[in-house]
Amino acid sequence: MESSPRRNSSELIAVLGGSFDPIHLGHVRALEQVRAHYQPTTFLIVPTAQNPHKGTASAPAEHRLAMVRLALEGKPFEVLDWEMKEAGPQYTLPTLEKVRREYAANSSAELLLVLGDDSFADFASWKEPKSILQMANVAVILRSPEEPGTLVEIVRRCGIPNLVVVKNRIMHSNNLKFVEPLEIDILPFSSTLLRAQIAKCWKEKNMTRVPMGIDPKVWSYIKENQLYSVAQ
Repeated sequence: MESSPRRNSSELIAVLGGSFDPIHLGHVRALEQVRAHYQPTTFLIVPTAQNPHKGTASAPAEHRLAMVRLALEGKPFEVLDWEMKEAGPQYTLPTLEKVRREYAANSSAELLLVLGDDSFADFASWKEPKSILQMANVAVILRSPEEPGTLVEIVRRCGIPNLVVVKNRIMHSNNLKFVEPLEIDILPFSSTLLRAQIAKCWKEKNMTRVPMGIDPKVWSYIKENQLYSVAQ
Protein backbone atom coordinates (compact mmCIF):
# COMPACT_ATOMS: atom_id res chain seq x y z
CA MET A 1 0.00 0.00 0.00
CA GLU A 2 1.64 3.20 -1.17
CA SER A 3 1.53 6.25 1.06
CA SER A 4 -0.60 9.17 -0.08
CA PRO A 5 1.55 12.31 -0.13
CA ARG A 6 0.17 15.57 1.19
CA ARG A 7 -0.15 18.55 -1.05
CA ASN A 8 2.36 20.47 1.06
CA SER A 9 4.30 20.18 4.29
CA SER A 10 1.45 21.37 6.53
CA GLU A 11 0.36 19.29 9.48
CA LEU A 12 -2.32 16.63 8.99
CA ILE A 13 -4.65 15.76 11.87
CA ALA A 14 -6.55 12.51 11.42
CA VAL A 15 -9.77 11.89 13.35
CA LEU A 16 -11.72 8.66 13.75
CA GLY A 17 -14.78 8.20 15.93
CA GLY A 18 -16.95 5.23 16.76
CA SER A 19 -18.78 3.25 19.39
CA PHE A 20 -16.01 0.63 19.83
CA ASP A 21 -18.48 -1.75 21.47
CA PRO A 22 -16.06 -3.41 22.08
CA ILE A 23 -12.86 -2.36 20.32
CA HIS A 24 -11.21 -5.35 18.61
CA LEU A 25 -8.03 -6.18 16.73
CA GLY A 26 -9.70 -5.34 13.41
CA HIS A 27 -10.13 -1.75 14.61
CA VAL A 28 -6.50 -1.57 15.69
CA ARG A 29 -5.21 -3.05 12.44
CA ALA A 30 -7.26 -0.58 10.40
CA LEU A 31 -5.96 2.36 12.43
CA GLU A 32 -2.37 1.27 11.96
CA GLN A 33 -2.81 0.93 8.20
CA VAL A 34 -4.52 4.31 7.86
CA ARG A 35 -1.70 5.89 9.83
CA ALA A 36 0.94 4.22 7.64
CA HIS A 37 -0.84 5.42 4.49
CA TYR A 38 -1.45 9.08 5.37
CA GLN A 39 1.29 9.61 7.99
CA PRO A 40 -0.66 12.21 10.00
CA THR A 41 1.20 14.34 12.49
CA THR A 42 -1.58 13.59 15.00
CA PHE A 43 -4.14 10.76 15.00
CA LEU A 44 -7.11 11.34 17.31
CA ILE A 45 -9.51 8.58 18.34
CA VAL A 46 -12.86 9.85 19.63
CA PRO A 47 -15.15 7.20 21.16
CA THR A 48 -18.74 8.37 21.20
CA ALA A 49 -21.14 8.05 24.09
CA GLN A 50 -24.19 7.84 21.84
CA ASN A 51 -23.82 7.36 18.11
CA PRO A 52 -26.87 9.01 16.45
CA HIS A 53 -26.70 6.45 13.62
CA LYS A 54 -26.41 3.28 15.73
CA GLY A 55 -28.52 3.90 18.81
CA THR A 56 -27.59 2.97 22.36
CA ALA A 57 -24.37 1.00 22.85
CA SER A 58 -24.30 -2.25 24.81
CA ALA A 59 -21.50 -1.25 27.21
CA PRO A 60 -21.56 2.04 29.17
CA ALA A 61 -19.53 4.88 27.67
CA GLU A 62 -16.89 4.96 30.39
CA HIS A 63 -16.11 1.26 29.90
CA ARG A 64 -15.82 1.56 26.13
CA LEU A 65 -13.48 4.52 26.55
CA ALA A 66 -11.33 2.53 29.00
CA MET A 67 -11.16 -0.45 26.61
CA VAL A 68 -10.06 1.78 23.73
CA ARG A 69 -7.29 3.22 25.89
CA LEU A 70 -6.14 -0.28 26.85
CA ALA A 71 -6.16 -1.54 23.26
CA LEU A 72 -4.18 1.47 22.01
CA GLU A 73 -1.80 1.74 24.96
CA GLY A 74 1.73 2.44 23.74
CA LYS A 75 0.59 3.10 20.16
CA PRO A 76 0.82 6.46 18.36
CA PHE A 77 -2.82 7.44 18.80
CA GLU A 78 -4.41 9.93 21.18
CA VAL A 79 -7.74 8.90 22.69
CA LEU A 80 -10.11 11.77 23.52
CA ASP A 81 -13.04 11.67 25.92
CA TRP A 82 -14.74 14.75 24.44
CA GLU A 83 -17.89 13.06 23.21
CA MET A 84 -18.20 11.06 26.43
CA LYS A 85 -18.88 14.26 28.35
CA GLU A 86 -21.87 15.36 26.29
CA ALA A 87 -25.49 14.36 26.93
CA GLY A 88 -27.46 12.96 24.01
CA PRO A 89 -26.18 12.13 20.50
CA GLN A 90 -22.82 13.55 19.45
CA TYR A 91 -22.28 14.99 15.98
CA THR A 92 -19.16 15.15 13.85
CA LEU A 93 -19.02 18.83 12.86
CA PRO A 94 -18.69 20.26 16.41
CA THR A 95 -15.98 17.70 17.15
CA LEU A 96 -14.02 18.69 14.04
CA GLU A 97 -14.39 22.37 14.94
CA LYS A 98 -12.99 21.66 18.40
CA VAL A 99 -10.13 19.64 16.91
CA ARG A 100 -9.20 22.58 14.70
CA ARG A 101 -9.33 25.00 17.66
CA GLU A 102 -7.30 22.86 20.03
CA TYR A 103 -4.92 20.87 17.80
CA ALA A 104 -4.22 22.88 14.66
CA ALA A 105 -0.98 24.79 15.12
CA ASN A 106 -1.79 27.12 12.22
CA SER A 107 -4.41 27.85 9.58
CA SER A 108 -2.72 25.59 7.01
CA ALA A 109 -3.33 22.45 9.08
CA GLU A 110 -5.50 19.87 7.32
CA LEU A 111 -8.07 17.61 8.93
CA LEU A 112 -8.67 14.04 7.77
CA LEU A 113 -11.90 12.36 8.86
CA VAL A 114 -11.63 8.56 8.68
CA LEU A 115 -14.83 6.57 8.08
CA GLY A 116 -15.81 3.04 7.19
CA ASP A 117 -17.66 2.56 3.91
CA ASP A 118 -20.78 1.51 5.83
CA SER A 119 -20.82 4.86 7.64
CA PHE A 120 -20.10 6.85 4.47
CA ALA A 121 -22.97 5.12 2.67
CA ASP A 122 -25.36 7.09 4.92
CA PHE A 123 -23.21 10.23 5.06
CA ALA A 124 -25.70 12.43 3.17
CA SER A 125 -28.20 11.86 6.00
CA TRP A 126 -25.75 13.07 8.67
CA LYS A 127 -26.14 16.45 10.31
CA GLU A 128 -24.54 19.16 8.11
CA PRO A 129 -22.63 16.78 5.77
CA LYS A 130 -21.72 19.58 3.35
CA SER A 131 -20.06 21.59 6.12
CA ILE A 132 -18.13 18.50 7.23
CA LEU A 133 -16.81 17.92 3.70
CA GLN A 134 -15.83 21.58 3.39
CA MET A 135 -13.91 21.41 6.68
CA ALA A 136 -12.14 18.06 6.40
CA ASN A 137 -10.77 15.62 3.88
CA VAL A 138 -12.35 12.17 4.15
CA ALA A 139 -10.73 8.74 3.89
CA VAL A 140 -13.28 5.98 3.33
CA ILE A 141 -12.06 2.54 4.43
CA LEU A 142 -13.37 -0.02 1.94
CA ARG A 143 -14.40 -3.46 3.15
CA SER A 144 -14.86 -4.56 -0.45
CA PRO A 145 -13.83 -3.05 -3.82
CA GLU A 146 -16.08 -0.17 -4.80
CA GLU A 147 -16.29 2.02 -7.89
CA PRO A 148 -15.41 5.70 -7.33
CA GLY A 149 -18.76 6.61 -8.90
CA THR A 150 -20.57 5.38 -5.80
CA LEU A 151 -18.64 7.79 -3.58
CA VAL A 152 -19.09 10.59 -6.11
CA GLU A 153 -22.86 10.19 -5.92
CA ILE A 154 -22.79 10.35 -2.12
CA VAL A 155 -20.73 13.55 -2.21
CA ARG A 156 -23.16 15.09 -4.70
CA ARG A 157 -26.09 14.21 -2.44
CA CYS A 158 -24.36 16.27 0.26
CA GLY A 159 -24.82 19.39 -1.88
CA ILE A 160 -21.39 19.57 -3.49
CA PRO A 161 -21.89 19.36 -7.29
CA ASN A 162 -18.54 20.30 -8.81
CA LEU A 163 -16.25 17.29 -8.48
CA VAL A 164 -13.10 16.08 -10.19
CA VAL A 165 -11.85 12.49 -9.86
CA VAL A 166 -8.07 12.15 -9.99
CA LYS A 167 -6.72 8.61 -9.50
CA ASN A 168 -9.77 7.63 -7.38
CA ARG A 169 -9.40 10.77 -5.22
CA ILE A 170 -12.55 12.89 -5.47
CA MET A 171 -11.51 16.54 -5.37
CA HIS A 172 -14.13 19.17 -4.49
CA SER A 173 -14.62 22.65 -3.03
CA ASN A 174 -12.31 24.31 -5.57
CA ASN A 175 -9.97 21.30 -5.34
CA LEU A 176 -9.10 22.18 -1.74
CA LYS A 177 -10.66 19.08 -0.19
CA PHE A 178 -10.92 15.42 -1.13
CA VAL A 179 -12.81 12.20 -0.47
CA GLU A 180 -10.69 9.13 -1.08
CA PRO A 181 -11.41 5.38 -0.96
CA LEU A 182 -8.76 3.42 0.92
CA GLU A 183 -8.37 -0.32 0.49
CA ILE A 184 -6.70 -2.02 3.44
CA ASP A 185 -6.37 -5.54 4.80
CA ILE A 186 -9.52 -6.00 6.87
CA LEU A 187 -9.36 -8.49 9.72
CA PRO A 188 -12.57 -10.57 9.94
CA PHE A 189 -13.81 -9.34 13.30
CA SER A 190 -17.13 -7.74 14.19
CA SER A 191 -18.16 -6.05 17.43
CA THR A 192 -21.68 -7.44 17.02
CA LEU A 193 -20.46 -11.03 16.66
CA LEU A 194 -17.93 -10.60 19.47
CA ARG A 195 -20.65 -9.38 21.83
CA ALA A 196 -22.64 -12.52 21.10
CA GLN A 197 -19.55 -14.68 21.57
CA ILE A 198 -18.72 -13.04 24.89
CA ALA A 199 -22.31 -13.46 26.11
CA LYS A 200 -22.02 -17.16 25.27
CA CYS A 201 -18.80 -17.38 27.29
CA TRP A 202 -20.58 -15.85 30.28
CA LYS A 203 -23.53 -18.22 29.90
CA GLU A 204 -21.29 -21.26 29.70
CA LYS A 205 -19.04 -19.95 32.49
CA ASN A 206 -16.05 -20.33 30.20
CA MET A 207 -14.10 -17.11 30.62
CA THR A 208 -10.55 -18.44 30.63
CA ARG A 209 -9.84 -18.36 26.91
CA VAL A 210 -9.49 -14.98 25.20
CA PRO A 211 -11.93 -14.73 22.24
CA MET A 212 -10.14 -14.36 18.92
CA GLY A 213 -10.06 -10.67 17.97
CA ILE A 214 -9.97 -9.30 21.54
CA ASP A 215 -6.80 -7.86 23.06
CA PRO A 216 -5.93 -9.78 26.28
CA LYS A 217 -5.91 -6.53 28.29
CA VAL A 218 -9.38 -5.70 26.97
CA TRP A 219 -10.55 -9.23 27.80
CA SER A 220 -9.35 -8.86 31.39
CA TYR A 221 -11.26 -5.57 31.62
CA ILE A 222 -14.43 -7.16 30.22
CA LYS A 223 -14.25 -9.95 32.80
CA GLU A 224 -13.43 -7.61 35.68
CA ASN A 225 -16.41 -5.39 34.88
CA GLN A 226 -18.77 -8.18 33.75
CA LEU A 227 -19.47 -6.60 30.38
CA TYR A 228 -21.54 -8.15 27.56
CA SER A 229 -23.06 -10.84 29.76
CA VAL A 230 -26.22 -10.53 27.64
CA ALA A 231 -26.07 -10.65 23.83
CA GLN A 232 -27.23 -7.44 22.12
